[in-house]
Amino acid sequence: MTTIANYVRNIKVFFNYLYEVEREIPKNPVESVENPKVQRKVKKILTAEEIKKGGYIDYAVTDLDRTHRMLFARAGEAGHGPKNASSFM
Repeated sequence: MTTIANYVRNIKVFFNYLYEVEREIPKNPVESVENPKVQRKVKKILTAEEIKKGGYIDYAVTDLDRTHRMLFARAGEAGHGPKNASSFM
């Protein structure tokens, strides 16, 4: 349904542009067309136990550590030692 709503919105924007800005058409053919109501899916929120059990925190911390190591390694390659690494933060 979201895809259909996007199509309708885009078509309405196009015809509004032709009618209001460019004045290429004498009447707006989509003026009375209503946007479809999209029912949003409610996402399940993980409990603290599920997060611990699933290892989400460990993955996030590991990924963050890897990113920091790569940044500092790149700073060293560019001639910036640990003394100057704080200039990248």
